[in-house]
Amino acid sequence: MLFCILAILITIGHFNFVVFLHNWFYSKPFPRLLGDLIQATHILFGFFGLFFIYTLTLKTESFLIAPHIDLLPDLFLGYGLFCSFVAAILFPINELFRNCWALSPYLYKQISSFFDYENHFVMNKPFNFLNDSFKLEIVAAEISTEFLPVNSQLKILHISDFHFGGNDNYAYYQFVLAQIDAEVYDFVFFTGDLVDNVSFLRWVVPLLKKIKTKHGKFAVLGNHDLWNDPDMVRKYLRKAGFTCLSDQWCSIEYEGKRIGMKIWQWFLFPLRNDYACKQGPCWIFSFKN
Repeated sequence: MLFCILAILITIGHFNFVVFLHNWFYSKPFPRLLGDLIQATHILFGFFGLFFIYTLTLKTESFLIAPHIDLLPDLFLGYGLFCSFVAAILFPINELFRNCWALSPYLYKQISSFFDYENHFVMNKPFNFLNDSFKLEIVAAEISTEFLPVNSQLKILHISDFHFGGNDNYAYYQFVLAQIDAEVYDFVFFTGDLVDNVSFLRWVVPLLKKIKTKHGKFAVLGNHDLWNDPDMVRKYLRKAGFTCLSDQWCSIEYEGKRIGMKIWQWFLFPLRNDYACKQGPCWIFSFKN
């Protein structure tokens, strides 16, 4: 029984580290090949290490205090115990309080709506429940701010991480956009990772151009866009009506009042009007598929 519990905890903890490394490497400006190699190495090492730990656990009368002469078994055993701690303590705490960390006193109301897309499968296998690939969540958040005129009804749409090509189901993206393009927004912000394959840039204009806005659509690129011909990504975003910012900033006005701050003010008042993050400024938030 003890072996089964520890084996489950070790496995969960180990793959938490795999996901963490995956996200960390892919968020940095490293060559994609390096990230792929690191991830593959960790996964392969992990399977070998997990097998060794499982074998060691079965052969050892006392898992926690068994002495070892060789260093390698001790290293694997220590890693396994640390993975158990992560899975049993840190992982549940993170899942329970992840949303609470993002709350802000400026938040007035938040409503989440969930949509399922025809019960599709991930990679043609019935494992979509593992990552909710075809579950769409739209979060509508109302915030208060002193930077706008009284009774203003500024409506912002934030979209991100479409990854065209990672999922080659065009009908799914039509479904996603159909949930949001019925309304007219004051501003639209796209914050990166448009494509995983440049051949899918042909989807950009028919899908994103139909999003209606009163005052403009703005976009920045993500790491996946930089790996897939960033100049072409910007070209297609502009065709869809977006202003592409690359190491740039622009000032926008709403109801006769300029929105935003001078660059030095980000350092003086980094948390003044934030919603999503306590560690730095983040004004654009809350829609992601």
